[in-house]
Amino acid sequence: MGCEQEPVNNILVNTDEDLVNDLECPTLNYVTDLDIPDVMGELTARVPAEQSKRTTSKMKYNNVGIYLKDIKEVIAEGGESSYSFALEVKDQPNHIYNLIMPKNSGGKFKEPYIIGYELTPEYV
Repeated sequence: MGCEQEPVNNILVNTDEDLVNDLECPTLNYVTDLDIPDVMGELTARVPAEQSKRTTSKMKYNNVGIYLKDIKEVIAEGGESSYSFALEVKDQPNHIYNLIMPKNSGGKFKEPYIIGYELTPEYV
C-alpha cells in the first residue's frame, strides 16, 4: 500500500470581502519624547527626579537607561494605545528590554510593564 498524490489545480479561495475590509491592523508609528508630552509626564511622574538624570536622548534611572528617541507608538482599532521604550540595563549585555506604557481608549494610563528577551550566543 502506498501513498498516492493527486495534483491540485485551480484552487479557489473564497473570501468574504466585507470581513477582510472590516479588519483593521494596529497602526505603528515611531515618535520621540517631544511628540508625546502626556506620556513623558506620566513617565517622569513615576521616576523620582532626584534619582534620575536626563539628556536629550536618554533618561537614566539607577542602572537603567530609557531611550527617548524611536519610541514605538501602537494604536489599536478601539483607540487604545501603547508606547514602547527601549531600555539599556547595565551589566545585561545579552538581554533586550522594553518598557511598555499602555493607555486605554479614554486616554487614561494603565499600569506600565517591562518585557525582556534573552539573546542566545548566536544572536549576540
